[in-house]
Amino acid sequence: MCAASRAAVKGPTAWVEFAFAIHHRWHLQRPPIGALSDLKGAADGRNVVASPLALMTMPAMIETQTASTTGAVARRQPTPIESASRTTLESAYHPRFDLLRFVAASGVFLAHSPAGAYLPAMAGNFFVQVFFSLSGFLIGGLLLRGGSRDLPKFFFNRCLRIWIPYALAIVLMLIVCMARGQAMNAKFREFVFYKATFVYNLFGTPQLARFVSAMPQAGTWNHFWSICVEEQFYLVAPLALRLLPPSLRLTPFVAAIVGGFLLPHDYAAVAAGVLLAASEARWDAWYADRRIRIALVAVAVAGTVALLHGSLAYQRWAWLPAVGIVASVAGNGRRIATWAWMGAISYPFYLNHWAGLFLCKRLAGISGSPVLVPTVVAFVSSAALALGHYAAIERPVLARRSRWYSHVRGRACALAGFSLLGVGLSYALLIHHLF
Repeated sequence: MCAASRAAVKGPTAWVEFAFAIHHRWHLQRPPIGALSDLKGAADGRNVVASPLALMTMPAMIETQTASTTGAVARRQPTPIESASRTTLESAYHPRFDLLRFVAASGVFLAHSPAGAYLPAMAGNFFVQVFFSLSGFLIGGLLLRGGSRDLPKFFFNRCLRIWIPYALAIVLMLIVCMARGQAMNAKFREFVFYKATFVYNLFGTPQLARFVSAMPQAGTWNHFWSICVEEQFYLVAPLALRLLPPSLRLTPFVAAIVGGFLLPHDYAAVAAGVLLAASEARWDAWYADRRIRIALVAVAVAGTVALLHGSLAYQRWAWLPAVGIVASVAGNGRRIATWAWMGAISYPFYLNHWAGLFLCKRLAGISGSPVLVPTVVAFVSSAALALGHYAAIERPVLARRSRWYSHVRGRACALAGFSLLGVGLSYALLIHHLF
């Protein structure tokens, strides 16, 4: 006899007990808080974007039953619709994003190397704008799909993925400065403080021309400004995309683009990436249409050429070809192992490409070729260093991330991020600039 039949025979009290048991069992089968945030963003090496069908059934796809009152552990079997959604989700991978990451990081390296003399003046910055749009698309899409309950895991994932390599890069920067005997005066410590609190883009780079000699190794690590922009986005975007009313969630990002025409800033490209993700949520992968993709490629190429040759105001329009490039290469496909590794090492390569540039400068005085040979050797050296960094540090950390996560740790990471940003802003605004 089934449970419902037994309840009917035993009377009203049994019906109450039966209903309570069903309610309790349902709660045991709920997915863990933050399960959706396993879909990582721009810098994680996974380019996952779920379709609307997959998003509707995601909790059922990822839930695993906890132990029942008898102690047994079982896994819920997916329905045919959930199985189809699982297939849709697993195939929604953007393999060309892996390659795009590495190309962008390599472009920054070349712009900073002696070969940069043969590139347009803003080439290096434009590659960073492409990074921003890619982050906005992937992270913005992730946040638009999720709920507020999985925010702690989102912050936890960002902390492990971004902070650990970044902290190691700052420590290595200090070691190099000490080894080379640079004076660590008050101005030097100020710039290091801005980097550590993710406000260097706001208060460090504006002083580059005046105090470059006081910066760590004459501004060698100036590219950390872009990490600060990314981290500010990771902290602020969840507040807008998860906590604001649905009708207002995109308003800050539209305002960022419009405001960039009045007062140029560094956030327009990442905002454009978020809006691209929002358009996908509304109209699915509209950019996958062949004619639209051809038009996007044309806009991206023409816009890039116009920007880098001065036909358009760079600071006002850089976001447009940058997001056009992201949209033109977006598209589901299978994981390509070589590209995946290239995407995985792009972040440590970007952080520590200065090491290869140091080698490049030394080789330039030895080699008969002033540019080609030193640049190639330095590039390969930087890539090898990034590969070792990823294999020895990042990959083991990412492999253990799910086991290390807890709701409390996720909230602690969020608190730490906002605290660091708050301390940096407070020092710069209240102490340094006002007094």
